[in-house]
Amino acid sequence: MLWDAANTIGESGGRMEDVTMTSYYEDLIDVISWAKSQTWYIEPFILCGHSMGGMITSLYAEAQPDEVFALIPISPVVSGYLNIHNNTQKFIDEWKNRGYYESPSKSKPGIIKKIPWKYAEDVMQYDLTKNADKLTMPVLIIVGEKDDGTPLKHQQVLFNSIKGSKKELKIIDGAGHNFRSEEELTRLKTIVNEWVEEL
Repeated sequence: MLWDAANTIGESGGRMEDVTMTSYYEDLIDVISWAKSQTWYIEPFILCGHSMGGMITSLYAEAQPDEVFALIPISPVVSGYLNIHNNTQKFIDEWKNRGYYESPSKSKPGIIKKIPWKYAEDVMQYDLTKNADKLTMPVLIIVGEKDDGTPLKHQQVLFNSIKGSKKELKIIDGAGHNFRSEEELTRLKTIVNEWVEEL
């Protein structure tokens, strides 16, 4: 099942100005709760998410490890502190003073994303490494070699925090935070499919 959270530039509605990690996580809980009422629901299941989605799926796996068969966080936000302080102090100060920052969307050219300061305040309460010992299921972390949003060094912190033996960290050469080229997408799909088939 594929879904996107509200307050994104996807199809679920809402405004990017209202985005927080908490609202994304609550959306995931709502979707899974709904899925549990469907006849096709099977547990345990595999969770996969990218960036903020990588964090919320990991948070869910930490909270409900018995429900999750395997976890695939792709370029996940590892902690609020690392996420916010991946920027310069000048950028952070200007973001806070203005109340938001604007960023052109790479997935939807022409759209300007407006990220509120309340996102920064909210995300600071989250840190995947604090409960990484709960990730006892197989975990596959994937990151682009040139990711400057949730860089490899952040993913290595998460990877090292996971105590389970069924963990892998895969790096896609030349890729940034978002996987845009056909080659990058093919490589991403191949890594995921081959890993899942071996479970």
